[in-house]
Amino acid sequence: MTAWYWSAPLAGFGVVGLALAGRRSYWGWVLGLVDEALWVVYAVRSSQWSFCVSAAAYGWVYARNLRAWRRAASATAAAGGSSGFAGGAGASGGRRRSAVPGGGGVVGAFLDAVWGADTRRAVSFRARFGGLAAVLVMLLASCVHVAGDAPRAGPVRSGPAGSGTASGAQLAEFAVRQAYEEFWWVVSRLDEQPPVRWRGVLSVVAAEPELGRQVERARDRAARGVHAYGEVVVHVAAVRSALTMRATLLDCQDASRFGEAENGTGRVLSTGRAGVRAVGTLVRDREFGPWRVTDVRYPGERC
Repeated sequence: MTAWYWSAPLAGFGVVGLALAGRRSYWGWVLGLVDEALWVVYAVRSSQWSFCVSAAAYGWVYARNLRAWRRAASATAAAGGSSGFAGGAGASGGRRRSAVPGGGGVVGAFLDAVWGADTRRAVSFRARFGGLAAVLVMLLASCVHVAGDAPRAGPVRSGPAGSGTASGAQLAEFAVRQAYEEFWWVVSRLDEQPPVRWRGVLSVVAAEPELGRQVERARDRAARGVHAYGEVVVHVAAVRSALTMRATLLDCQDASRFGEAENGTGRVLSTGRAGVRAVGTLVRDREFGPWRVTDVRYPGERC
């Protein structure tokens, strides 16, 4: 969302500029150019670089209109008449020119004598118009420069080539880790499901023989009037053969907050241990297919 201290000048200059243009004053286009310059500053501050493009387009239109209206005002003044193109500001400018021929005091008089009043006014307008164009070009150049700069949030650290992308092996290992974590998430909450859904729910993340083992453990808990509580926290240390159809991983498992609790009362009956080594095996039936845990073994090691 645009802050109010940006919204006020951005909208204010635009509205006032259009109002002046509607009253046939070329100052409306001048304010329009100022407004587009502010849009460029806002684009740089907010890193919204598309506003630089729109500001350049609007600025080009405003500059063309300003040039056309100034030409019409100069032609009308040279003919000695009054025109709506000059507007309030143009009329006051005409009075100043009649008071001081050529404008600009001694310098203006010298230029009028050498070039003539009309030529002098044309050169003066080109100078002002060129100055506005130069300011817009510099602001747009700052947009391009800032957009191409390195992020300023912190120091830039160099790394090995290709460090910003993951290899196929890394992506495969990530898929194995994710499937293993999802398996334990489902196992920790299996008792919340009705018994008729146990096998179907587990079959999404597990395959035989681990699928049958977990179903039998759930049935045993139900027969003893207990349920699983808490959650198993996994710490996968290594993944092997992730690019094949059968992968294994080493897990330093933390089951210190997972165990069995009595139904109804919720009294904790048993709790697991932390730092237990587990070896998981996962399979998939096709390339790029989902991984499922087929076996979890505990060699009796601590980690």
